[in-house]
Amino acid sequence: MSGWACDVRYPDDIVSVHVWRDDNQFLGGTVAGSYRENAVSASCGSAHSAHGFSLKIDLPENLKDGKEHNVHVYLIGRNNFVEQLNNSPAKIKFPGDGIKERPYFVGDIVARDLNLPIISGAGHIGIWDGFYVVEVLDESNVVQKNTYENFFKRSNAWPILRTKWPEHKIASCYLTSCKEHRDYPMRDKESYQAIYAMVARANQIKAIGAVYTLSSRPTPSTPSINIRYSNVPNDYDIWPAKVGFYRCDTFISDLIDATVRNPGYKNSSIIGDKWPKRIIDSDISSWHKKYSELDARAINTPVTLYNKLKEWQ
Repeated sequence: MSGWACDVRYPDDIVSVHVWRDDNQFLGGTVAGSYRENAVSASCGSAHSAHGFSLKIDLPENLKDGKEHNVHVYLIGRNNFVEQLNNSPAKIKFPGDGIKERPYFVGDIVARDLNLPIISGAGHIGIWDGFYVVEVLDESNVVQKNTYENFFKRSNAWPILRTKWPEHKIASCYLTSCKEHRDYPMRDKESYQAIYAMVARANQIKAIGAVYTLSSRPTPSTPSINIRYSNVPNDYDIWPAKVGFYRCDTFISDLIDATVRNPGYKNSSIIGDKWPKRIIDSDISSWHKKYSELDARAINTPVTLYNKLKEWQ
């Protein structure tokens, strides 16, 4: 930014120049003391033309909001006299996308206002898989992976939650078609730390498919399962895959379900009253106690789930 400035009351004075944005953000200041063309001294009625200024503004990240702002330029003269320069304010579009905070860790919880004015406070919630926001939307493609920029621009974003997820490992099948053998429970299973098991479960639901619902209780997506009871030929059952029913918060609750074994099962749990097993090789009683706080009777909206997960940071 460059120009010239003088105080016509005291035309020979060297004045300061301050630059402000319309949201009361100070952008920078300098002294108008550089020599300019003779026309400047004539315009000021000054004996000299040293009234020019040049100001480089190093914009901090928090001001890169991608919006248009009115930028005001003021001269500061003798006795703190303040006057706005001619051609000020100027409308300037600032760089950036307006994102001041971004998800970083796998398992970060992201949320925003619901894009419906009357019930915006109910909220919308998703989870960061390390690359994308995984979320459920009332669209033809229900389970989606979107950039955080896409998520952020749709409505007012809430503070990102860095929930402390447990570190135990869960072995299970995270494919769309699974096999189970009761004599070999670890066969055809992959073992993941809890948070990565949640991501694997999210990918499994996305691959199987889902239907959007307003119900506060999900019907989980389940893979097809070939259950062998023994080595005897034809001693098996085949359960077909089932598409689940979710909204954004119940989808996240389903992912959290993937970190536990159901009550009553010592070494495994089941999804949707069928296999595949989840095998956990450590004591998760403390985590299960915390998990049990996600009672569907109390955690029944995205905002209540968000507030509960905020307590787990």
